Amino acid sequence: GRIAPSEFIPIAEENGTIIEMSRWMFARAFTEYEKVIGTYETPPVLSVNLSVVQFRDENLITELADLLQKTRMDPHNLEIEITESVFIKSPEATSEVMKKLRGMGIKIALDDFGTGYSSLKYLRTLPLDTVKIDKSFVDPLSTDSGSENIVHTIVEMAHQLGLKVVAEGVENVGQLAALISYKCDYIQG
Repeated sequence: GRIAPSEFIPIAEENGTIIEMSRWMFARAFTEYEKVIGTYETPPVLSVNLSVVQFRDENLITELADLLQKTRMDPHNLEIEITESVFIKSPEATSEVMKKLRGMGIKIALDDFGTGYSSLKYLRTLPLDTVKIDKSFVDPLSTDSGSENIVHTIVEMAHQLGLKVVAEGVENVGQLAALISYKCDYIQG
């Protein structure tokens, strides 16, 4: 049956199989992406989440570069999503990996913004392209003025820093209207 990522990823990280799963996932995602890219007028961005363990894999950069070349996927159409936990332990090393990825043309998104440590320093200093606002902030949008103020502030702040903003988990017209009025760049249902 189906197993949620929240169940199997921690186990895979703990026993070390996450690295091999990551290799398989990238190969499969890139291959499938290349099969459908021709059906779009403008190529969509393929977003892939990486865990702390995957991000710290010393072979990540080399293997991604090889796979991008082998599958002929344009790295400008790839976005790596990381959570704040990736850079908490070692921000300098994380920044170096992020710079290498961006040097290859890959975009970097900070996923689930606001749910972890949310250090504003990292928004300013890390080489990011996108901030993804967590669904927990989007859910109460049309019913809670505090959430509205937080989301509006995140969007404005990110734009001032030259970052794109994605709102995750939009489920109703009130949320959509608020995000449009805040000039959120991308909205995901």
